[in-house]
Amino acid sequence: MQDEQRGPQPLSRREFVAASASLGALGLVPRLFQDPPSDTDVRGEALGPFLGACELGQLRMWIRSPVPGRFGLDLSWFRAGTLAGGRVSTNKGCVARIESDLCVTQQFENLPPTRDVTVMNLGWGLGVQVPQFDKVDGRDKPFLRSLTQSIPLVCLGSDEFRLAVGSCANEKLGETNPAWKALLAAKPDALLLLGDTPYIDTTELDVQRRRYREFYSNPDLAALMQVTPTWATWDDHDFAGDGADGTAKGKENARRAFVEYHALASYGERDQGIYTRFQLGAADVFVLDTRWFSGTEPSFADATKPTLLGKQQWEWLTRGLKESTAPFKLLACGMVWNGAVRPNKPDYWMAYPHERQALFDFVAKEKIAGVVLVSGDIHRSRVYAFPPENTGVPYPLHELVTSPLGNHPMDAANVASKDLVFDSGDKHQFLLLDVERERLVARFHAAARGEVHRLELAHDDLRPHAAITPLARTDDGGSARTKVVMARSDVEDARLLFLGASTVERWHESTGAAHWTEHLAPLGAVDLGVGGDRTEHVLWRLDHGQLAGYARRLAPPKLAVVLVGSNNFAATPPSTLEEVAQGLDAIAGRLLRALPTSRVLVLGVFPRADLPDLPVDRIPRANALLRERLARRGERARFLDVGDVFLGSDGAVVKELLPDGLHPSAEGYRRAFARIDPVLSELLHD
Repeated sequence: MQDEQRGPQPLSRREFVAASASLGALGLVPRLFQDPPSDTDVRGEALGPFLGACELGQLRMWIRSPVPGRFGLDLSWFRAGTLAGGRVSTNKGCVARIESDLCVTQQFENLPPTRDVTVMNLGWGLGVQVPQFDKVDGRDKPFLRSLTQSIPLVCLGSDEFRLAVGSCANEKLGETNPAWKALLAAKPDALLLLGDTPYIDTTELDVQRRRYREFYSNPDLAALMQVTPTWATWDDHDFAGDGADGTAKGKENARRAFVEYHALASYGERDQGIYTRFQLGAADVFVLDTRWFSGTEPSFADATKPTLLGKQQWEWLTRGLKESTAPFKLLACGMVWNGAVRPNKPDYWMAYPHERQALFDFVAKEKIAGVVLVSGDIHRSRVYAFPPENTGVPYPLHELVTSPLGNHPMDAANVASKDLVFDSGDKHQFLLLDVERERLVARFHAAARGEVHRLELAHDDLRPHAAITPLARTDDGGSARTKVVMARSDVEDARLLFLGASTVERWHESTGAAHWTEHLAPLGAVDLGVGGDRTEHVLWRLDHGQLAGYARRLAPPKLAVVLVGSNNFAATPPSTLEEVAQGLDAIAGRLLRALPTSRVLVLGVFPRADLPDLPVDRIPRANALLRERLARRGERARFLDVGDVFLGSDGAVVKELLPDGLHPSAEGYRRAFARIDPVLSELLHD
């Protein structure tokens, strides 16, 4: 009764796949539209039907007729597991025209988004209209075909989707490619082709059209596109030629052929470009065009330099990013976003660094969450993690590179990069993105080896918030102290850096000074504590030269100790426990990258008793999350929680050890150090 009141509920992906399997039990295994082909089909190179851009309740179908003239399409749908009941039909009259190379895109609307209507039948035939599926056996009619398959999950709605992504396939007539069968076996809910699919290398219209026909004639690719909603963009080889930009002559022909041979919801704007956008559950996918506008006008980011995206596409993209409420925003294009490319390669985002940085600055300024970069082109599959200090975006930006679908990986593209996480030179590679409510799982596959790499991105880790966004101190006391500490960016004989807030500052200059002088000064300790600092302030210092001198040394400090985070709980508004853990983890990441031979010890946030509204379990829970995060950083990062030295047997803060409920007394420093000292000795002498 409750479900009836809420209306139809979307299928889970697991339910959908199970329902799809029932087609085989009914003997309704999908087959190609032109299988078996007639003589007319062969002569006319009939292709399809293929699924194009689909959305909730709507389906786009692409088809190439064997001959010009009118024909009919009939779409029926009914309940899963049976051919009876619930059938609804829609009949469309279509016209295949020579000037469109006999290509037709047809949109069907008002598909039922319900849990039990998951099967559709498509019939077609020459003439004004095709007879209804339930009245005529289409297989007995000349030029009449019918097929039965699952309604795409994209049309029905779900919380989970699988998006397949690939680039660089040069299929020609008679060639096989095991990637297509492997993709079909992976049961994606959508397919995104990022260009060089196929290679064309000219803007001559006849050649453009012929190569698309040859490409779609691959029976394994056709089988995939028959059951999988497909989106696409181009790269250089299917746009005009190797390294081509928007100045290519005849690019209008390339766009005309692209529009004819794809069934997208949009192709750029005002007959310019082919960029488009679609949504799969928690992912908003922006499919960029990095060819049409490139080099054709001054850049919107710097008028003295050429553009890549063009002002029109830039405005479309930024407008879409601002309005998107999806947890994940995938920015997908053929061109790679990184700078680690083979020598003399002209076409990559870092050849237009002004526009790349303008986009990152926009993401940071507008606090856009969940941005993930996707690319292809280079005939290798790779993963990059660009750190916040290099992009200006508060969270790490990941680039997922997937290439090639074909059989020609490129050794010259195996270029080193400090941001490189994964690299594969397999042939027949593709990417599967499992989109869920709170996470994105990237699975890189090679047809011959299966899954070769897996990366999981949690939405919570791709969300900008105060604790991970660098912030300068502007209050008089904090600003003055920051200047003092920033001047300690290259202290001679420094072996041990202490970064943090007032607890560090007081250890060196106030309550704990005697202990510091006796125990820490002999270890070469440097006080980099600023009273009142939160994690975001330490991040600001790290991004503005706090470690500059140490990073240039042949022998930098052996160890950096971090003690900060307590003030985040007292901020307005206070940071959540997850945010505090993320902020401290971000500090550790900055330190590990800036001092690649040093170790990092992050101390758990000390307990405090001066905030009556702070739940007693908040800091311990934040420390537990921090421990988990630092464990992923490897052996150079260590976590140590000594907060229990300040607590009595009843779990309450001992006033003699934290007199004001926040800062240690001299005895408090002594007890804390007694627990820290063995770890310091180990890490300093390792």
